[in-house]
Amino acid sequence: MQAFVILLSGGIFCMSSWIGINNGLQRLSKMVAGGVSAAVGGITGWPDRIHHNNVINAVGLTTQNFLQMSLFTDPLGDGAFTRNWTVFYWLWWISYTPGVAMFVTRVSAGAKSKEVIWGLLLGSTAGCWFFFGVMESYAMHQFVNGVINVPQVMQTLGGETAVQQVLMSLPAGKLFLAAYLFVMIVFLASHMDAVAYTMAATSTATCAKARIRIAACACSGAW
Repeated sequence: MQAFVILLSGGIFCMSSWIGINNGLQRLSKMVAGGVSAAVGGITGWPDRIHHNNVINAVGLTTQNFLQMSLFTDPLGDGAFTRNWTVFYWLWWISYTPGVAMFVTRVSAGAKSKEVIWGLLLGSTAGCWFFFGVMESYAMHQFVNGVINVPQVMQTLGGETAVQQVLMSLPAGKLFLAAYLFVMIVFLASHMDAVAYTMAATSTATCAKARIRIAACACSGAW
């Protein structure tokens, strides 16, 4: 299954790169945005208010404790949590910054620097709060009501199985699971397409030709 997803995503983003940024990458990005909005919107419509209350509470906790959480070193413990989560994600985002910055600069021609910066900061933060907040809240709802023991499933079977069981517990769960898989495949393809475009655009003086974009796709897929 994993090989199928990788091959399908690779084929989609190679085709997208061949078509070009306007007809390829732009359409993939719109499909991802629409699919995520529809899926999360469907879960948000659940009648229990735990979604809204939990997301608002999480925003407050993050705002209040962001600095302390970012600098927490676990001085009296073994530091495993800090190494595996805090340090990892800080370094992951730092290493991710150059590629994202180059891509956004390329596709934001005509926009002011402050517009791009605020768009990235506010848009990515709001998107993460919205998506993860809704999914987490629904998982908590199912756990509290005794439907799925999410922590136990994560410890014994892994996060992927936990996500699958949570989505399957929705009304029309198979449809939600299929939509989730489709969105993730297209999301991966659009992400790799953006990486290939950035690699090709920054290594050529003018607009990269199709064969250069495809070569960049092959390098990204192999990596």
